[in-house]
Amino acid sequence: MLLLTTAIVDMRTYRLLDVFTIPIAAVSALLAFRQNELGLGLLASALSVLILSLLKLILERRRQKSMLGWGDVKLVAALALGLHNGTPVMMCVAACLGLAVVPIRSKQKAGAIPFGPMLSAATMLTYLVFKDHF
Repeated sequence: MLLLTTAIVDMRTYRLLDVFTIPIAAVSALLAFRQNELGLGLLASALSVLILSLLKLILERRRQKSMLGWGDVKLVAALALGLHNGTPVMMCVAACLGLAVVPIRSKQKAGAIPFGPMLSAATMLTYLVFKDHF
């Protein structure tokens, strides 16, 4: 339910609020703890923050505008806690979903594409498909 709410808010406001990402992080950490994978979850979260922060900074420098928000980085970090080794799969699925939306948004002459809905959908898909591996 939190992921759905987060996705809807991001679609409407282009913001991923801490009021949603913090509880998502707490639930993800609890899931990782119950699976005895909290260490792996923390590692996946830290690596996600590092990689996405670098990507954000590089994109901003090259394009002279924000292409990825800090809310997206925080949401991925929160989700990585629970997905741990499934995080790369989730990110690939989210990227593919984002790329699939680009032609639709360009026809509508819309600007930015909120990434939170892609992350939320990708997380649910990744968990449903690979839940036996977590």
